[in-house]
Amino acid sequence: NLADNNFTGPLPTSLAGNKNLIL
Repeated sequence: NLADNNFTGPLPTSLAGNKNLIL
C-alpha cells in the first residue's frame, strides 16, 4: 500500500511503512 509506505502518522501503519521510516 502506497499510503503505508509513507510515514504520515505518529506510528508506521505497516511493516513497509516501518521499514521506510528506518531507511
